[in-house]
Order: sequence, then C-alpha cells, then structure tokens
Amino acid sequence: MAERWLYGWGLGSVALGGASLVVPLYVVELGGGPVALGVLAAVAAVVGVPAALGAGRFADRTGKRRVVVLAMLALAAVGIAVIPLTDRVRPVIVANGAIWFAFAAATPVLTLLAVVDVPESAWSERIALLNQYQGVGWALGLLLGAVWTSVGGQFLPTETLIRWLFVPLAIAAVLGVALGVRTLPADPGPGSDGEVSGTRLRRAIRAADRFSVRSATFPFTVGRADFRGLHPRRFVERFTPVLALYFAAVFCFFAGFAAFFAPLPAFLTAVGFDSDGVFALYLINGLAALSYAVAFGAAGGLVLLGAAIVFLVRRYTVVETPFQQ
Repeated sequence: MAERWLYGWGLGSVALGGASLVVPLYVVELGGGPVALGVLAAVAAVVGVPAALGAGRFADRTGKRRVVVLAMLALAAVGIAVIPLTDRVRPVIVANGAIWFAFAAATPVLTLLAVVDVPESAWSERIALLNQYQGVGWALGLLLGAVWTSVGGQFLPTETLIRWLFVPLAIAAVLGVALGVRTLPADPGPGSDGEVSGTRLRRAIRAADRFSVRSATFPFTVGRADFRGLHPRRFVERFTPVLALYFAAVFCFFAGFAAFFAPLPAFLTAVGFDSDGVFALYLINGLAALSYAVAFGAAGGLVLLGAAIVFLVRRYTVVETPFQQ
C-alpha cells in the first residue's frame, strides 16, 4: 500500500502510544493512586464501544470517512494538549476519555479506508499494513517517552519533565492531522461504489489480525473490527448458554488483565522505578508484541505445513494391525 495517509495515522499513533503511558504517570505525579488509575482506565474503556459503534455507522451511512478520521485526530491532539494545563486528576480523566474516544472512533473507519476501492484478495494485506503502521507508531511513542525521561531527568524534576512530554506528543498529533488533510482520500459519499461488504471485511480482519501489534500500555480499547450489521435483536437471539459461558470467561480474563495493568504505573513508581524505567519496561513489552506479530505468520505457516504432512502420511500410509495379519 503506497497511500501517504498511513504516515498521518502513524504520527497519530506516536502521540497515542506516548499518551497511553504518560497520562497515567502524570496522574501519579498529581497524587493519584491505584483507584484514580482504575477510574482513568475504566472511563477510557467505557467510551470506546459507543465511539466505535457510532463512528462506524455514521461513516458507513454518510460516506464521510475522511471527516471522521480528521475530526478524531484533532480531538486526540486537543486532549493531549490540554492535559498538562491542569493540576487536578478529574479533568485529566475527562481529557483522557476524549483521547481514547477518538482512537476507538477512528479505528473502524480507518479499516474501511484501508480496503475501499481495492480487490478483496488484497484486503488482509492492507489491514495488516495498517496495523503495522499503527504498531510501529505506538512503539515510537513509547521510545520517545523513554528517551525524553531518561535524558531530561538529569536536568528537570519528574513532574516538570512529564508535563513537557505532552508537547512533542501533541505536535505529533497535529502533524498527523495536517498530513491527513493533504493525503486522506476523498469521501465516496453514501451508496457509492466504495461500499464494502461487512461479512467479507470481518473475514479479512480475522485473517490480518495476526499482524496486529497490541500494546499492554493500554489494553482496554476496542480492537480493529467492523460493527456494521451488529443489531441487538440478532445478538440476543444468538446468545445461547454456551455463548454466555464464553462471554463470562472472556469478561473474567479481561477484568483480571485490567486489574493488573491499570494500577501498574503507580506500583512501579512506588517500588522505586523512575519514569524512564517505566517507559523502558512498557517499550520492551511493545517490542515483544511486535516480534510476536512478525513471527506469528511464519510460525502459523510451519504449523499448517506440519499438519498437511501428517495428514498426507496418515492418508497414504497403510499400517497393518494384528487383526489384518
């Protein structure tokens, strides 16, 4: 994919990746503890689902995909820029909720932009490349935070250092908006030839998902998905006891995941980690996710090859049993 608009979203991901950790660290510097960090993560997670549903439906019905992406990038830039202007935890939580509302709303629309006007055979590859730009940008945002806090920690106090880190992150978001204005494709309009089949797109997302880079710095937002055609009545009709048990297990898993990661910055700070150390730990986690994403495809191919060999051997090899002798 040669579209330059991916660089705009990559710059936006730099801002989001850095904000995913600097905001919790800023809350800790303002005196917030595990409860405040839990509320911070909970608010961001709660706004994600309606943001993705609403933005996806709006973009699909009106065709205004470009408008949605630019508006959400701008909202993220504003949210990142206003956080260091306050010394209270509550406004930080509200601004952070706006940032992750923007991220969740932009995600399904970007997926549509990645596959529109291309053959279905190329959808998985395009979505995978979109995930790679987002993942690399996210990791670069964490790297920026690690370098910034490591070098600046020799000259500035921690709170001032973290507060000023929002400046380059906001600049990255603004540059993403500016590049998006110049490079994002024009809106096709409702009912145009740019419409994408929801069923086929969801299949392509599943096929390309192995290339995504999921960072544990903020694991509570909606993933890449296509929500068109998701009707509550159909969902309730298909909600069997087995599916209910599955959802309960998933709920427990993610509740435990959130209970671990949400207060983690406060814990690491309390046991003696500096801000640069916290950024470094999360960066290592992000790079591990990146290496997993890169190796997953090769590993999956080897597994499929091995399974095919075993099948062929069992299919065409006759083994005599004692009863056949």
